[in-house]
Amino acid sequence: MQRRAFALMFFLFALNLLPFRLPAANENPIPVTSRPLSELIKYPIQSAPATVESLNRSQLSAQINAQIVRIPVKVGDVVRRGATLVELDCRDAQLALEQAQSRLKLAQHQLKRSRALHKSRNVSDEKLNQRQTDYELAQLAVRQQQLQVSRCRVNAPFDGVVVARYAAEGELAAPGTRLLSLLDTERLEVVASVLLDQVDEVVKAEQRWFEAQAVRYALRLRAVVQDINTRARNRVLRFDFLDRKALPGTPGRLKWQAAYPVLPAEYLVRRENSMGVFVLENSRARFLKLEGAEEGQAATINLPAQTRIIIDGRFSLKNGDAVSDIEQKQSR
Repeated sequence: MQRRAFALMFFLFALNLLPFRLPAANENPIPVTSRPLSELIKYPIQSAPATVESLNRSQLSAQINAQIVRIPVKVGDVVRRGATLVELDCRDAQLALEQAQSRLKLAQHQLKRSRALHKSRNVSDEKLNQRQTDYELAQLAVRQQQLQVSRCRVNAPFDGVVVARYAAEGELAAPGTRLLSLLDTERLEVVASVLLDQVDEVVKAEQRWFEAQAVRYALRLRAVVQDINTRARNRVLRFDFLDRKALPGTPGRLKWQAAYPVLPAEYLVRRENSMGVFVLENSRARFLKLEGAEEGQAATINLPAQTRIIIDGRFSLKNGDAVSDIEQKQSR
């Protein structure tokens, strides 16, 4: 008799240790609804502040002493590479070029005559070499003056927009005098400051874009700058536009789609000190704790896509409760 009582007590004790309660004969399943995890997870969109920067903002200056004759462009004008932006008085430079060309002709004539006399040994080798040197120096002088003449026109070094004028027609310009400021509108980059723990996400993301004023611009990662801002705990990433481009200076957000799925916060429940979800297994509600989950925030989840997550009725459930999925019954 004592052995039977001891065996019964041991059975009841072991029963209390089971993770799920055994169904009682009069236990009524709690009605719930569930959906596959694959229908609930999302790939969150992350973002960071970003700005469009031009690779070139050039201040164009005069390279010769000359009066400004004409400035055919205004602030805001879009210009193509090679377009004339400023014309300088070129008369002095042109006269210097003509003088250099005359000296070249003379040096060329003297060299030709010295070569003929050298053949008849009427000119020494030293004299011939001197004439050769004079001719080469005259050639250099012509090229130098041609360069000065070319500087009478200040041309656009790239496609861009005129953003400032510093001089006016009629003024005297000297080498170094600022004339115009030109902004490159073609070679643009998006510069974003990304938190350290998000850099890898951005690098691995399949989709990245710059968003400004509700417009999306596709991007390609060009570089992760090898420097860390220790105060802000971020790094600078630079991107190229893939097709259309925003204007230089445009503020916006770098956005990317995370490579890992999360479960929205609305499906999470708290049991004791843990956040997790109730899943449907063999007509039972099983509570699964999600590591790192916080109330009010989406949580990373790593479960098979077909796992059924209990939606309606989850707040009153306890681990191991018998449940009945209403929608599954109706579908049958």
